[in-house]
Amino acid sequence: MKQSTVLEQLKELDAQRDQLLSDAKREALTRAEEAVSELNALGFHYYLGEGEARPKPKRRSRQPVSAKNARHAPKDAPCPICNFRTDRPHDRRSHRMQKRKRPFNDKELEAMGMTRL
Repeated sequence: MKQSTVLEQLKELDAQRDQLLSDAKREALTRAEEAVSELNALGFHYYLGEGEARPKPKRRSRQPVSAKNARHAPKDAPCPICNFRTDRPHDRRSHRMQKRKRPFNDKELEAMGMTRL
């Protein structure tokens, strides 16, 4: 008999705890909703959500990331500025840091990990 009364008391305490938590949550939620509505009235755009999930912004591009990278891969053709091919292919975008566009010399190619073919 003693165990059943202890179990009953624990169940009652759990029920009281749940009731207290739900009351506290309800009160805090009403205060938070009032604060958010006041901020929205001032011209800010806030929302109140539960959990840590926020709405994710939509992607700007409709293409998958792999398609974007494939589109910008240099072709295995001579560079229009250097007029030669390299072991690791490059194109005119490799020259974007040069003030005056000119062919790479052997030292620059070696620094970039390329070799002339």
